[in-house]
Amino acid sequence: MSQSVINDDLEIAGVLKALSQTKTKLWCWQNTKVNGLRPVHYCQIQKVDQIKKLFYIKPTNKNGFRFVEKEPIFIFAQQRCIACKLDIRDLNKQGITLGLPDKLNVLDETFIDQVQLVEKEDEVANEHKREVPRKTANSGQMVGVRKINSETGELDTLDFYTLYDMSKGGMGLKSSDPAEFQPGDKVGIVSVDGKSLAKRIEGVVMSVRQTEDIIESFKVGIKFG
Repeated sequence: MSQSVINDDLEIAGVLKALSQTKTKLWCWQNTKVNGLRPVHYCQIQKVDQIKKLFYIKPTNKNGFRFVEKEPIFIFAQQRCIACKLDIRDLNKQGITLGLPDKLNVLDETFIDQVQLVEKEDEVANEHKREVPRKTANSGQMVGVRKINSETGELDTLDFYTLYDMSKGGMGLKSSDPAEFQPGDKVGIVSVDGKSLAKRIEGVVMSVRQTEDIIESFKVGIKFG
């Protein structure tokens, strides 16, 4: 792996400002596992403050960050081939305050091609895990989903996702964010292809995997019951 470093303060601030202006989605994660899972998010740079030497990131999913404040985070701009490791100055679900990095690591494209922050979907490898074969959905079919609070049973707001595949035992949905769902989430399916269901179908998220054909696309595997 060949790697160079950007360590000029003005250049670093300029790179971060450009990423903010273009609203580029960045990978961010911690190596410390939360509930047995390494938290991986998409984020965007909200603001760069050169005077205070701070910048601010926000999550692109509606549930916010699942990070631990005392642990460092890693930020990776895949399109620019740059990455950095930073300590968190302030954390809440809707945003993180970070100090401007002392350096940005410029990564080799060959190395980047090997980076796998979220497991890749492999239909053939995972087929044996299903009790019932799934049928690929028709293009454009949408599913109405409401998350279920595991403690209170209350329903979250209604969201719509593209149907990936479906069987008697479960379904796959497409999400544009790796942190919109996590394994163990309880969900209620309330409509399919524009048709409301007389009784919602409840299920549990079993997996979130990155689809191989599109970078910003993730398959959410749901098991009914």
